[in-house]
Amino acid sequence: MVGVNAVAGDQTVVGAGNERAMKLAAQSPLVASAMGMLKGRLSQFQSKDIRKNLAELMGMDKSCVTHRANLSAEDKGRLLAELDKAGLIDPAEATRL
Repeated sequence: MVGVNAVAGDQTVVGAGNERAMKLAAQSPLVASAMGMLKGRLSQFQSKDIRKNLAELMGMDKSCVTHRANLSAEDKGRLLAELDKAGLIDPAEATRL
């Protein structure tokens, strides 16, 4: 069996294009519409922690997700199940998550 090392960017450091992406998103009617829909669906999440964290992320332009980077596989599974149950995962994208 041959092993392969995977190399990825440091996910704990803010990327160079983030500031530009935030400005672009702030001007997008589609993003505004999606954020409104997500805020409206927050109450559908059964998990108080997920509701709290998503509300925090949606309410703060520069909210940091670094402290969420070390979720266990079980926690990630629960989060994805809640997102799916609320209809917030595109089935075409689900296999990539």
